[in-house]
Amino acid sequence: MEDRRLLSIGSPPLELPGMHLVDPSVDRFDGQVIYLNFDGAEDLTYNGPVTIGNFDTPPFCAAAAGLSGHEDRIIVCALEELNQLFGSTGATFTLTEPAAGTEFSTINIGGDGGAFRDYGWFVGLSEDVDVGNRNRTDTAFVFSDVFVPGYLADASLSAALTRHVAHEVGHLLGYAHDSVDARFGVLSSVANGTVTVEMVSAPTSVDPDEQSYVTVQVRFEGNTQPGPWQVEELGLYDDDPLVDDTIAYESDPLKMPPQQNSWVNSGSGSLPRVWYRAISMAS
Repeated sequence: MEDRRLLSIGSPPLELPGMHLVDPSVDRFDGQVIYLNFDGAEDLTYNGPVTIGNFDTPPFCAAAAGLSGHEDRIIVCALEELNQLFGSTGATFTLTEPAAGTEFSTINIGGDGGAFRDYGWFVGLSEDVDVGNRNRTDTAFVFSDVFVPGYLADASLSAALTRHVAHEVGHLLGYAHDSVDARFGVLSSVANGTVTVEMVSAPTSVDPDEQSYVTVQVRFEGNTQPGPWQVEELGLYDDDPLVDDTIAYESDPLKMPPQQNSWVNSGSGSLPRVWYRAISMAS
């Protein structure tokens, strides 16, 4: 059973893994409203350590996990978990955009962060570490398409959403990373991990019922928890996860640093894509 004790209430009132509260004046959280936007957005501008404008984020989608049509229940479960976890802080989460004139922060959830590809692959990004929670209208992003394929049940996917949203909200409330790795570049202070999943080699075509080998390389590095990292689960699925089942699966841990490993495509007729879960092995 997955451990859902993602956050613990203590002193300061909310402890976030791999993060610390810069300004201990925690009463500044009281009344903070956080809008969770799962519906997609257009013509966005990111005002962080760099400025990136005129990009869109698609709606949250669970199809890559084989959970198409389950989105509403996953979202509601994540909302409940977040309100419970942040309950003592005075901050509240909502799925409804507040009325004009109301101050609120926004977490845009969906997509793979393609607008930020020049800087890396990220699970999430916030605009700033808002020390003292002085800006009550700031924005963050959770790129759910990056991790959705690795969670094949409603409960595990909602828990993953809770964890990643909580991290970005932490930044918007004034939490900084315990350690910052300069390898992650200009976005190091506000990025929640970087991910690289690449197909190292694959056949140019796959005939039905013919076994073919592919080699993939997975890198998952996080600057919110120390390494080493390992891939907890990794598998391959066909191009259309709505129709095709997983065609190969490997549950033996793969220790980081990255290494190449091969799986067998049992012959569905199309080249596979990769899904995975990655966890920190730090004590």
